[in-house]
Amino acid sequence: MNSSSKKSVKTAVVAPYFEDLAAAEFCRNLSEHLDSDDYVIVVDDGSVAIPFDAALLIDNGLRGQVVKLVRNVGHQTAICCGISAALNEIEFESLVILDSDGEDKPADIATLVERLHDQSSQTDAVVATRKSRIESRVFKAFYRIYQAFFRILVGREIRFGNFMALSPSAARRLVHTQESRMHVAASLINSRLRIASLSLHRGARYAGKSSMNLVSLTLHGLRSIMVFSETVLVRITLFCALFAAIIVSTMIIMVVIKLAGLAIPGWFSTVGGILILLLLQVAIMSLVVLLSAGNIRSNINNANDYHCLIDGIDYAD
Repeated sequence: MNSSSKKSVKTAVVAPYFEDLAAAEFCRNLSEHLDSDDYVIVVDDGSVAIPFDAALLIDNGLRGQVVKLVRNVGHQTAICCGISAALNEIEFESLVILDSDGEDKPADIATLVERLHDQSSQTDAVVATRKSRIESRVFKAFYRIYQAFFRILVGREIRFGNFMALSPSAARRLVHTQESRMHVAASLINSRLRIASLSLHRGARYAGKSSMNLVSLTLHGLRSIMVFSETVLVRITLFCALFAAIIVSTMIIMVVIKLAGLAIPGWFSTVGGILILLLLQVAIMSLVVLLSAGNIRSNINNANDYHCLIDGIDYAD
């Protein structure tokens, strides 16, 4: 779309949606905290039983559109489709990403946007970190383990999710970063954009429970690490090299002990065989990691393919 024909809005809100019973409450909440010059883009991620109705936006006095995807592509790709639609059709001063289930509170949108446009600090993105979480102790424990695992493999911290405010240039860079469709938050960290954080309370879900189970949460966490595949590759390779050096050094010491006649009968062959097996496993692990890192990047679809996932757009003006 030509830039001269795009609608000018203050804040564009991108919200992924999938089979949510509380869509009406979400729209009511949005209408209480958005201005008339704001714009809402709901990305319906292939809902079948409960598709999002654009009339909900109109009934609550909201301007916007419902981007309907041809199939369920996942939360992260749906967000990227929404950002792509915003960049193609409207001119905005800031873009906010939030979930439609209530855990990201619409009341906090203004706080994020205000921090983004704070003249005292040059910021490209403002992300919401959590003061508190309404989750079980088991979930919190696994989340801390995931954060530690991420820090060990990547060397950086990830303390935020998808709730964020972006400048137009940041939104453009993020949607054209191939890894964004795997994990938006990790891609933002890897984008070299200037990021500020705000500590906010997590909201309560409007209805029901999260559809994310242990398997899907684990997959989501692994995808955040896959964004930094080269960094992870280097770290694992260095670890394997260090481990291999320790094994070789141990084998040299064993040979010296054997030649000095200090070895217990049968000890040299047993321990030597174990060390050789460990050395082979380290070599195989290094090779697998190297091949996997190459495949990860080659299998990421091009950012310009988002329009192929859009089945249609319902406008609410």
